[in-house]
Amino acid sequence: MSGVFSPPWGIFPAEQYLIRNWNPSSNLSPNDQTRKLIRSFMSMDEIPAEWRAGKNGTISRIPTTEEVREILQPWRSDKIRKIADQLLHETCDNLVVLRTCYDSEGGDEKMQQLITLEEDADGMGFLHEELWWRYLDDRELYDFGDNWNRVFDLLPELVGHSGRRRSIDPAKLAEGRASESPEGDIQYLALSDRPLLIASRDVLEGEDEAEYEVVFLDGYGNPVRYSSVGPDDMMYLRMAPQRGMQLSQWWADGEVAEPYEADGEMGRVLYRAAKS
Repeated sequence: MSGVFSPPWGIFPAEQYLIRNWNPSSNLSPNDQTRKLIRSFMSMDEIPAEWRAGKNGTISRIPTTEEVREILQPWRSDKIRKIADQLLHETCDNLVVLRTCYDSEGGDEKMQQLITLEEDADGMGFLHEELWWRYLDDRELYDFGDNWNRVFDLLPELVGHSGRRRSIDPAKLAEGRASESPEGDIQYLALSDRPLLIASRDVLEGEDEAEYEVVFLDGYGNPVRYSSVGPDDMMYLRMAPQRGMQLSQWWADGEVAEPYEADGEMGRVLYRAAKS
């Protein structure tokens, strides 16, 4: 991470949302208000494109010194902001790993076994200089246990992009509902750019060969399907978006997540017309 410049304050859409919606008179603690606002930001269907700095670095609303000190700096460290900057500018084939368990015996050694470097995968692995942002491995920041989705309180940049809606385009949704496999097609339409790979307690303590949990996310951070991938196949998963994720074994064999079951929070809304 040495040599990586710190992003200017206000450059992230999430920071724009915070400074534009912050209530200095709120009865909530600053941490609780930040968490509430970030979750509201995550629920926005479409993030205004102007909230993201243009190619010339122009920021639509530069935060004041007080806003930086009172709102933005307490939210996340310079390290996290640098990771967020990478996530905003990288493409969908760039996988990110989240470690959520730090008290398992031999967990550090197991994590090392799971890291796939360039020289170990015919040039398709991760570069050493990329590991600081690809592998979210820090007890102080990511010790979430089963509540892996808490990572979005720190890094909402893991899902959604400025200028693109989080929900399914209405015309495509109508096509999906009319297809021969409406539920599967709608789930695929809901996908965000990249899956999240998780090194959980089950992964780090399992007796079998270690495999990451793969979580396919929608634009709001909800899980769509669950799968798993070992370090030897990780790079094929990385290339799957170019080849068609819908045709990949991880998607095809994945388990439908609760929100996207027929009676789930998302499923009962999205599939409704398909069943009528």
